Amino acid sequence: MLWTRAYFLRQASKIVPGTVEAITRFLDQKEIEAQGFRSCVNIFTLGKGMNRILMERTCQEFCASALRLIV
Repeated sequence: MLWTRAYFLRQASKIVPGTVEAITRFLDQKEIEAQGFRSCVNIFTLGKGMNRILMERTCQEFCASALRLIV
């Protein structure tokens, strides 16, 4: 399977809202987008099974910390 931005965003939209934002930020912060693909896979791995709440919380914290770095 070929990993693309569209693939990761499509998968993230099936999970929880904060995941889409985190995936978008991971991919946007890399000079070469493909360098963020492994991070995206790791996020999805975190959310397997009953860990979706943990994954959502982690994504929200990542997005919040990224926002603090910008301000």
